[in-house]
Amino acid sequence: FSGTNRFHGETTRIYLWWKPACERIHRYNPDMKLIAVLRDPVDRAFSQWNMEFNRGDETRDFGSAIQAELEQRTVDPEQQHRVFSYLSRGFYAEQIERFQQTFDPSQILWVMYQDLRRDPRSQLHRIFDHLGVDPRRHSETVPILNQGAYSAPLDKAQRRALINVFAEDIRRVGSLLDRDVRDWLI
Repeated sequence: FSGTNRFHGETTRIYLWWKPACERIHRYNPDMKLIAVLRDPVDRAFSQWNMEFNRGDETRDFGSAIQAELEQRTVDPEQQHRVFSYLSRGFYAEQIERFQQTFDPSQILWVMYQDLRRDPRSQLHRIFDHLGVDPRRHSETVPILNQGAYSAPLDKAQRRALINVFAEDIRRVGSLLDRDVRDWLI
């Protein structure tokens, strides 16, 4: 809060995933309150691919792009590519551990995307409470931003294959956050 009692914040989706960001954020303000929204990693990967494909930054079909990333991960699992990171951004366990090791747990609020979509009012109240903000002074609507068009729905066989890729990480996420994330395995 500034002297005018205004809340100041920023949102950037890549901060959780981009390895140098955590320490940089901590150096900037070690007392910062953080909010991380986690989406089903398969849905997140498909959404990112659609965004990059619609922008023209990705020319491969989803299956080819995923296969190329899987092959790249075997060659150099530490590489972080800003665009072609459909899968790697969805391996949340390492990201969660990095932030949990750097910040006090009370500074981080983990929000599940499906909870935010299903019950935005209660999730906004959790967010307001985390930030120490009076919810009566702010909007209780959640605008839908960056909603792009999908070229086609995700193929069921591709979904099942990607669930298998993410399964162990999903279980680790559930354990790290003490949350039920079994719906990500469906």
